[in-house]
Amino acid sequence: MAKRVTCCAVAIRRGAHAPELIDRAVRTALLERKPAYIELPTNVSREACAHPGPMSAIIEPNSSDWPSLDSAVIAASEFLRNKQKPVILVGPKVRRVGAEKALFQLAEAIGCAIVLQPAAKGTFLEGHSQFAGIFWGQVSTLAADTIVNWADVLICIGTIFTDYSTVGWTALPDVPQLVADIDSVTLVNPSKYSCRVQLDDFLSRLAETVTWNNSTMVEYNRHRLDLPLGQAPRGEEKLTRKEVARQTQLLLSSETTMGYIIECRIGNMPF
Repeated sequence: MAKRVTCCAVAIRRGAHAPELIDRAVRTALLERKPAYIELPTNVSREACAHPGPMSAIIEPNSSDWPSLDSAVIAASEFLRNKQKPVILVGPKVRRVGAEKALFQLAEAIGCAIVLQPAAKGTFLEGHSQFAGIFWGQVSTLAADTIVNWADVLICIGTIFTDYSTVGWTALPDVPQLVADIDSVTLVNPSKYSCRVQLDDFLSRLAETVTWNNSTMVEYNRHRLDLPLGQAPRGEEKLTRKEVARQTQLLLSSETTMGYIIECRIGNMPF
């Protein structure tokens, strides 16, 4: 059962197996930034086992295969050079591997529109001039779906397409894609796959080779929605949802994290 909700699940049945299994679970959890599960029965916890090795074996990040990285960067650069309307779609895996700085470097280097998947909200500064909203099908914000559908290439960085992020599989982008995953890069046309290419390394290297192309930002600025804060009420009026949204917006900034507390009641009984 634990395998379904963790990145690694191990069960220690003998003390001699403990070092290898524990190291595997801890390293996987650190690399993927997800929970791991270690099962240790009480009758095994007193058994002798080998001393652990150096900590660097666990915490040292995976490194890219340099020939594969070079090949992926060259192929991606040539692919993008022939495109006129690029858009970057950011997914939640960027935060998981700590590639936000490399993403920012690429965004500044290419100058195109940046849209986020719902689970990636907060990965890229929403006050940045290139931020073009949350892409979420028909419920996209700031006309993000308009610019995604207008693009001729979608640079998918750490994306995850599920029934949630695609609104029940109705919002899968029908645009040629360059997919940069945690440790691989895939080009659809021409077909090319490069493994052992770490996302942070790939984005940093690609930022050095791409050319400036802000065509999607020029187009997006024609569709950009400037949401007004509205007028403050005069005198004592009923508190409406619009007024709550107006007052809340005034409290938010680029350094604000917003949470929600929802209370449900049955009769007078909260739960």
